[in-house]
Amino acid sequence: MTTQYTQRFDQACEGLCQEIATLLYGVPSSIKQTTCQIRLRANLPLVLCAPNQLFFVKKDGQVSKVISPDTFVVTPKHLEQSFQSLCGHSVHSHEADIQNGFLTIQGGHRAGICGTGVLENGKLKNVRSISSINLRVARAMPGAAKELFERLFQDGLHSVLLVGPPLSGKTTLLRDLAVHLANGQGKRYYQTAVIDERSEIAAVYKGSAQNDIGVCCDVLNGYPKAKGMEIATRTLSPDVIILDEIGSKEDAQAILDGANAGVHILASAHASSLQELMRKPYFKPLFAQQIFDYLVLLKNGEHIGKIQTIVKASEQYAETYRSFVCDYIHDHDGDYGICFAEETGEPAAGGYFDDSDHVQ
Repeated sequence: MTTQYTQRFDQACEGLCQEIATLLYGVPSSIKQTTCQIRLRANLPLVLCAPNQLFFVKKDGQVSKVISPDTFVVTPKHLEQSFQSLCGHSVHSHEADIQNGFLTIQGGHRAGICGTGVLENGKLKNVRSISSINLRVARAMPGAAKELFERLFQDGLHSVLLVGPPLSGKTTLLRDLAVHLANGQGKRYYQTAVIDERSEIAAVYKGSAQNDIGVCCDVLNGYPKAKGMEIATRTLSPDVIILDEIGSKEDAQAILDGANAGVHILASAHASSLQELMRKPYFKPLFAQQIFDYLVLLKNGEHIGKIQTIVKASEQYAETYRSFVCDYIHDHDGDYGICFAEETGEPAAGGYFDDSDHVQ
């Protein structure tokens, strides 16, 4: 495992400009093993991020927890060369990814890109004058989901939402759950479909998954979640669909459509607590229609992939909304939900949720 993490770090560095990549190859192996992000900012130190720790890279490849005169400083030229390298020296062919703010390279490593936006008809077309790059090192952890699988999937499939802050291991757990389910480690081999919008779960490169995702797993690589869900349910006959980072009303609607087709869903969401999750308006329809059986809250980034608590989604929903049961419906103007009083089952006086999640 130690060697694998070191190799993953070096593989991610291959996407950067030659000077920085060569420097980072010389970083001590112990640092490579824990690094989750490599951060480049114009005219500022080169930084390696480990769980709850920062390391500043020196000019000789060694690292320090404090800035010193020999700390390596990233220049705008380094950033531009790294950006070109990450794009395979073909920025035009990566315009769609750049518009979404990231690039995914071989191995599933993802680079967040910041710079000056180039707009066309009011929409982001490209980015110039790159000011910072955040390269996330993809780290497969075989067996990471063993505890979660044993606690929730021994008696069959369930729909589960993984909840946690950045770097808590949500993607890592989803990837390993795919392996468990598609490799028959439960009651049987489950037909598994992965909607890998950002190429982080399977890390498909030239049609081949770089990460192990099991023998009975199909990957829709680079597909928007809604389109991927539609294609998967119509053409792949999956038992379970796995998708990462639910973060919009459109994503939530895609999950509703898939669940209503009889498919189990494994997904993730950014939130530091279940209470924070419940405040996100686009999740309310999912909870109201009981799409998820369980919510799994992960610990912070210091404990990658570690479970803090597992609760039944229906119980958390009832605890959060004791006074009302929300029935989400559609009209020609969009989605809204009428609130019903629990005690009587009658609509609450003048109460409804609109798209902005305000009680009127």
